[in-house]
Amino acid sequence: MQIELRQVGFKNKGAELMLLSACSKIRNEYEDCKIGIGVTSIAGDYIQRAGLQLYQIPKLWRFNNQLGIAANYIPKKIATNFGIMQPKAIDVVLDCAGFAYTDQWGLSIAKELHDSVKRCKDNGSKFIFLPQAFGPFKNKKIRKEISKALLLADHIFVRDSKSLLYISELAPI
Repeated sequence: MQIELRQVGFKNKGAELMLLSACSKIRNEYEDCKIGIGVTSIAGDYIQRAGLQLYQIPKLWRFNNQLGIAANYIPKKIATNFGIMQPKAIDVVLDCAGFAYTDQWGLSIAKELHDSVKRCKDNGSKFIFLPQAFGPFKNKKIRKEISKALLLADHIFVRDSKSLLYISELAPI
């Protein structure tokens, strides 16, 4: 099984702790799985990713297009040898965002989320939301993008009653 952990990494302590916790739990349950995280630049946290035996999933956004899908065209053996997880081979995406899905961060994050969930579903992958919090959503354009993403998801886990209220306004639960 190949699993992508989305919205985790080494950018802040919360994202790193979520990464470590999710890796530990997944590896205890599924010994033979491969875990990958998105990489948004060529430079970055390679040493930390390698130390955790994480595959890298190219996430290269340019001109509102996800160029990372080009990794799907790399021969599988080469991709594996370079530690690249091809997006088309991912079985499950676990979105472990903190406080990313709200009006506060703007429309681009909501659009990227919807695009990512749609691409995931087009590949035949499962998409599961595990964020720290949802909402509020007052901006109509953000509401629309988040709503479309939620409707495509396989599972949505909500951690608090306020988040439940915010997303129940957007999608049937």
